[in-house]
Amino acid sequence: MSESITAVYRKGVLQPLGPLNLEENSQVEIQILIRPSEKSPGHEARQALIKAGVIRPRIAATTLPMVAEADLITAARDIGAAGSLSDVILSEREGQ
Repeated sequence: MSESITAVYRKGVLQPLGPLNLEENSQVEIQILIRPSEKSPGHEARQALIKAGVIRPRIAATTLPMVAEADLITAARDIGAAGSLSDVILSEREGQ
């Protein structure tokens, strides 16, 4: 199961802003994504670029599926079997 929550960091502790759907003593893996505040430098410029269609908004973490460790190992093996990136580029150029 995967769930995205919002939390606040206070005095060295992450405090969820809502209830968690977890059993007591559950171990979780946490990915920290810092939300830009409206006061952060460049916020207005970024919003203008998004509105103009120059850039896209960041993808929310909840839309990204988790990748199983076995799939990561398989992908790493397959990428390694393809050779170095420079070899792949050179072979593609020769094929054109």
